[in-house]
Amino acid sequence: MQDKLLSPRIRPNKSWIPNVLTLGNLAFGFIVIWLALAKRDQFYENPAKFFTLLGLLLLIACACDFLDGFLARKMNVSSSLGIELDSLADLISFGVAPVIVFYICLFDETPSIYSFTACLGYLGAGAWRLARFNQSTLATRKPNAYFDGLPITGASLFWASLLLFLGQQAGNSIFEDHETGLRRVLIFLFAAIGYLMVSHFPYRSLKAPAKKSLNLGRQLTLLVILGVLVFFRFGPEVALVLVPVAYIFGTPLAIFWKKISNNEEMALRQRPL
Repeated sequence: MQDKLLSPRIRPNKSWIPNVLTLGNLAFGFIVIWLALAKRDQFYENPAKFFTLLGLLLLIACACDFLDGFLARKMNVSSSLGIELDSLADLISFGVAPVIVFYICLFDETPSIYSFTACLGYLGAGAWRLARFNQSTLATRKPNAYFDGLPITGASLFWASLLLFLGQQAGNSIFEDHETGLRRVLIFLFAAIGYLMVSHFPYRSLKAPAKKSLNLGRQLTLLVILGVLVFFRFGPEVALVLVPVAYIFGTPLAIFWKKISNNEEMALRQRPL
């Protein structure tokens, strides 16, 4: 009895819970890749259903990615293994999966060096971004208020919303009449988002400490208001796309605008009276 009282309390190991969610992220990413490769005939038969299904699966993978990190922090079971496993799953689900889906569905019939380079560049940028994130996370072990560059999960939310949007537009005149233009836009998006991932633009993180969450709350409020306005004006599928677009491109545009404003203000101060 005395030995039991003196022995330290053995706590159950709960690290498997977030790790299972991480593997769930990987599983849904693999399903997206498998459907794009093995069931590509369904894209030609019913592109609306095909795009919608892939978009929903990619959203579920994003949800698993959010929940595994959230639970790991709440349960205080973060580990180097979990961090590395999470990045490997993210590279498959948010790097490889979008590239394969869009390349097979939109680039495969008319391949070009531009589409190949943009997709390869995006994949390499995603791997670089995840490796850089792991390096900083293992060094500090503390969540930062800002991401150093666009997180690949944020990019994946955009791809998922774009797939859902295309699922609504497939078969409509918008999709059929502008398919060539869509390919060009996608080449630009893969290149631009790849650049933003390896850039050092500060993107807001939902992991920000509570005492620094005032600006985060304002930014989230603006995103919600934007989403609601677009939802009622243009429909849910357009709102799903524009909200992640605002997050992805809003930060560099705001920094660029601030730099221009500061340069103009400095020029006015230096102008002789």
